[in-house]
Amino acid sequence: MIYCCEHCHYLFEDMDGRDNRCPDCGKSAVRPATETEQAEYAQDHLYTECTCSAHVKTTQGPAPVPGVVVALKTGENGETVLTAVTGRDGFCSFGKRLDSKTYYAEVVEPPVGFAYTGGQQRIFLRDGYTTQISFFLEEQPTPVT
Repeated sequence: MIYCCEHCHYLFEDMDGRDNRCPDCGKSAVRPATETEQAEYAQDHLYTECTCSAHVKTTQGPAPVPGVVVALKTGENGETVLTAVTGRDGFCSFGKRLDSKTYYAEVVEPPVGFAYTGGQQRIFLRDGYTTQISFFLEEQPTPVT
């Protein structure tokens, strides 16, 4: 279903987890879109894409962390939609057109010597935008055996 914000006139899909608030301006003046607004929304979203990438760094400094597995899920306890692994630059991209809605991203496999305790990040992806999320990993001392 398509919705319209009475305050800023932003058109968007899916009210999941928004408490009746506009994802653009945050106001709670949201209503179902009229037929005309739905047609406008469909026309504006024919060729748009929304993508998501993650950047992983250490908490001790700006050094990127390669080899981190990051998952994108449909809900807090939802199904994993995509996973990606960070490269030498600490970046990963989910590399697929994603539906415009709320996702949850989390580090599911930090590399040896690192720990992640930050939990999930809730993100809203909008058509036509690239969203970047950042995770910070804590370096862990390697146990001596």
